Amino acid sequence: MRASIQIYSRNMIQNEMLANSISSVTGLPCECIDALSPAQCRAETGRRVVLIDWQQLDGESGWDA
Repeated sequence: MRASIQIYSRNMIQNEMLANSISSVTGLPCECIDALSPAQCRAETGRRVVLIDWQQLDGESGWDA
């Protein structure tokens, strides 16, 4: 499994710019995603980093602190 980075947040231009910057600096694929369940994140172990934008989450996301 190849390492990758995902940004979990609303798909906004700022997040796309951040993803492009991270990918350019690290050489790793980086994408913005708007759906990721806590169970899915725990089940998919490996070489993936998920950056979570807590300010953009709603109460229905299941990721509440």
